Amino acid sequence: MRDEFLKLIEHLKAAIVGESSKDDFRQLLLTAMLLLDLNDEEVAVRFRASRPTVTRWRNGSNAPHAALRPAVYEWLLAATKGRLQRFDSLSEAGPKTRSGGRGTSPSSSYQHSAMAAKGAR
Repeated sequence: MRDEFLKLIEHLKAAIVGESSKDDFRQLLLTAMLLLDLNDEEVAVRFRASRPTVTRWRNGSNAPHAALRPAVYEWLLAATKGRLQRFDSLSEAGPKTRSGGRGTSPSSSYQHSAMAAKGAR
């Protein structure tokens, strides 16, 4: 996952300073939306566009004007860097374990519910 963030960051940096085609824009937008868990509405609100407009960007039938694309790339770059930092900090913290009490796995929860249902009969 970390490698995917790093790869996207490099592609976004290159796109900011270079020219990008409609297909390049579409691919970067799709990748960023997937990794950042963004939906069309969130992108639309950020750029004061309609949700259907963002859908057309995502589908590749349209793209923002070439002058607007660097702003989109910069926003996605900042969001990707922020998500990478959170990912790294969570990875360093390691998995959290719960101590004490009854197990919380789905199977133990199911078993507990099944036993309660039997007792209720």
